[in-house]
Amino acid sequence: MFRSHPALDILPLVLTAVLATAGHAWSQDFATFLGGTALERIMAVAVDDQDRIVVVGYARSSNFPVTTGSPFQGGSDDAFVTLIDPSRSGAAAVVFSRFLGGSGDDAAFDVEYSPANGCFVVVGCTTSTNFPTTPGALQGANAGGRDGFVTQLDPAGQILDSTYLGTPGTDRLGAVAVDRSADRITVAGFTDSAAFPTTPGVFQPSLSGSFDAIVAQLDPSRAGSAQLVAATYLGGSGEEGLFRVNVTPREWDLIDLHVAANGETTVASLTYSTNLPTTSGAYDRTLDGSGDAFVSRLDTSLGGLLWSTYLGGNANDFAIHLAVDAGGIVTVGGGSWVGSPPDPFPTTAGAPQSAAPGAALDGFLARLDPSRTGAAQLVYSTLLGGSQFDIVWDLAVEPSGIITACGQHWDIGGVWNGTRGAPLPNPLGLGCGFVLRLDPQGNGWNDVHYFSYVGAGALQTGGYEGNHGVVLRPDGRVVLTGGTDNPSHPVTANAPWPGYAGGTDATVLVLDLLPGGVTRYGAGSPGCREPAYMQVNSQPWPGNRGFEMLCEHAPATTTGALFVGAPTNPPVPLWGLDLLLVPGTILDGIPACTNATGFARLTLPVPISVQLPLGLGFQWWWLDPTACAGTPLAASDALRF
Repeated sequence: MFRSHPALDILPLVLTAVLATAGHAWSQDFATFLGGTALERIMAVAVDDQDRIVVVGYARSSNFPVTTGSPFQGGSDDAFVTLIDPSRSGAAAVVFSRFLGGSGDDAAFDVEYSPANGCFVVVGCTTSTNFPTTPGALQGANAGGRDGFVTQLDPAGQILDSTYLGTPGTDRLGAVAVDRSADRITVAGFTDSAAFPTTPGVFQPSLSGSFDAIVAQLDPSRAGSAQLVAATYLGGSGEEGLFRVNVTPREWDLIDLHVAANGETTVASLTYSTNLPTTSGAYDRTLDGSGDAFVSRLDTSLGGLLWSTYLGGNANDFAIHLAVDAGGIVTVGGGSWVGSPPDPFPTTAGAPQSAAPGAALDGFLARLDPSRTGAAQLVYSTLLGGSQFDIVWDLAVEPSGIITACGQHWDIGGVWNGTRGAPLPNPLGLGCGFVLRLDPQGNGWNDVHYFSYVGAGALQTGGYEGNHGVVLRPDGRVVLTGGTDNPSHPVTANAPWPGYAGGTDATVLVLDLLPGGVTRYGAGSPGCREPAYMQVNSQPWPGNRGFEMLCEHAPATTTGALFVGAPTNPPVPLWGLDLLLVPGTILDGIPACTNATGFARLTLPVPISVQLPLGLGFQWWWLDPTACAGTPLAASDALRF
């Protein structure tokens, strides 16, 4: 239950013009280069329970910065794994950095942190015959050609267990998830081989087309063939996951998966098959173009197909990443090629962008609810792009459903439709990254709470800027990864690698995505899962009737209030919590309620004749009936305007 309160209509506010400034800016807590003199790509990012950042990808630089393990092993590329602590500065911020590979070509495509043992699970593909494996591995040798690999590293970057997973054909693993209760590792990828090791009773035991998706469950606590708990193909008579464009296959990680708390596995990718397995009542059971995105859900044993649908228009559409919330709703991001006639990628009423303005590639974000039937399953969908090349590479979703996404924008002299629908010129050059926060409410461009380009602009024609990975920290900040060929890319004073090394370097940033003029301070009280934190959808300019204050990770289904007053830092201890507003200066307390996910939203209409006073602060306080943090109250951090 959400409330709208007219409190700001009656507060005795002082006139000031300070907050009427348009535009967005980020608070940059951490930013660093990562690379050697050739080319590096970060393909995935995760955070551990200490907010340390682990990134994986591939490096062509023999002088890529490493602190442990073997040197560059040869071939065109070695995979790498780097763990960074952004709370430290300089070299002390590097927990470990290492290559992972053999004498062939190696690339890492995904990484997952396992809180049960503090380790990191990495998947990718390799042509190396001497890729590092461990005794008792499921598959100790390369079966031929390109095989997938699954490697688990301890918190110091040392290999705990490592195995190939492949066939004499071409195999690739692009996604991994860890079952937090059983420590079971689930991986997804692709193969063109009929010899992939499936297990009895799975949904699809045999290869159906020239390339099929594969999903497998592994238990690293077992030995040898017993490590393979379940494995299935997933595909039709065409191809799955093989993107038909002239690019290096490493750079197109076209599969993702999610394993729910109940063990159900959701997979998203690309299909060219007209007979991909779909389920009764699915959103779309027909291939609409030459290639469509698809989303499928398998049961806990990989033995049954619970739900499966196509998603696309009349050209070529592909899913790259997905997220699944506690209610089972699937958020998918990717790209949609503009067809002839223009590709009618399905969008929903009130989408920020319902049509493709250009003639190349647009990104998309879509939300599907498998509990509904047919067309009703598509609960939200929007395109995101300008006149040339735009793509959504990664996304993360809060329990509230608010989406943070990143990607790449490539447009010479074009514009990208920015916040509030205003065309936003690209000031950074030919190509750049972007990051946005989107609240899928169906209110047009008002759904976009935040948008910014990222980078310094490519130096030359064919230059590169892009963002391939995003993950949300528990405090509401965003970890953003990408790459650049520009030495002017922003870095912070605490960067472990403040200088551009050459070629294309990877980049790692920690950002707070707030409107210009808004700063976060203090910290939320420890919650049952994570500390509560605040967000805001816009600036409180005069006449902004849709100004909203939001709270994530609060106690579920409870009551509280949003307090407004003068901010204080350091905080004032009160009832075991941190009061971040000066006692005696609080102007008002606006009652509110949280929903079942611990989310609250207050709409605070700002009259046309009123502007907020400089330095106004906001903080949420909540009743916590469970007292899971040792007190019957909980509080968020604070925002200062």
